[in-house]
Amino acid sequence: GHYDFAVPAGATAWGRIAARVVAAGYDGWMEDFGEYTPLDARTGDGSSGTGAHNRYPTQFHAAAAGEAAALEAVAGRRLARFVRSGWTGTAPVAPIVWGGDPTCGWGFDGLASAVIQLLSMAASGIALWGSDTGGFFSGEQRLTPELLVRWIQFSAFCPLMRTKAAGVELPPYRRPQIWDDDVRPHWARWSVWHTRLNDYLMAAHDEYRETGRPIACPLPLVEPGLPGGTLDDEYLLGRDLLVAPVLHPGATSRSVTFPSGPWVDLWHPDRPVIVGPTRRDVAVEPDEIPVWLRGGAVLGLLPDTVASLAPYGPGVPPRRDLWVYPTAAWQGRLGPGIAAR
Repeated sequence: GHYDFAVPAGATAWGRIAARVVAAGYDGWMEDFGEYTPLDARTGDGSSGTGAHNRYPTQFHAAAAGEAAALEAVAGRRLARFVRSGWTGTAPVAPIVWGGDPTCGWGFDGLASAVIQLLSMAASGIALWGSDTGGFFSGEQRLTPELLVRWIQFSAFCPLMRTKAAGVELPPYRRPQIWDDDVRPHWARWSVWHTRLNDYLMAAHDEYRETGRPIACPLPLVEPGLPGGTLDDEYLLGRDLLVAPVLHPGATSRSVTFPSGPWVDLWHPDRPVIVGPTRRDVAVEPDEIPVWLRGGAVLGLLPDTVASLAPYGPGVPPRRDLWVYPTAAWQGRLGPGIAAR
């Protein structure tokens, strides 16, 4: 059955269920589905199932946002709400969005489409977005260890990182997992990197709330007229990281558009600085995602020993690692004990 969010009683009934979840100690939930109404439905305001279809997700998530705010006040802690559906007006009440059920493939509806969805969501006012790492549907396309590793790398440099262990498999097969011997080191490395970026991502989220600039920002929003056409396969994460996921199996290079300014290879700072605007073919490594840091930027990272941001753990130490990439035009002083990387 469906809750009828066209009338206050629907939100109240749903809130009673959410209260039980919070009382049981959970810190959030996924507001799954919510993108359709039964054709034979009749809502409390007289709408048919078809007539209520488009606005139902907004009503659903708006009601949940109100109930969650009331529960947060009582519980004394923040709650995480994941949503996947929406329509006009949903963005302000959709704090965390994941990309539904992608296909376990490289191209359309798979990894490449996940990047496009990230940029589309960003341009539509959604700040915190992530995909089902590895995909959900397996048919003609099946997940491979290489695809899973590339998807892990991409997810680490998204506002939200989450994984998917299972899904629909036709026919059934042995799906690669993050705990497999040949994948686990990659998961360990890149999940740690996502955690280390927390301060940086939260600063970008603050800017989003103040100005509307997306955390993962399409390049044409920053600098129109850059070479490279639609530029739907790379993005700026925050203001200072340029991310270019690898989207093809066996790739040893890819073409990247660089916005204006100097850009330093995050993993290989000894390589020549690339000055944009320009488009270059760059080498890619099987165990790395191409990422560049804006020359002159200071990247503040959590220590690589932080295993969790949850308040139930040992807590986040006050230390921060600063990665600083001065360029010829950079001027400034670094504090005692801080060195340029």
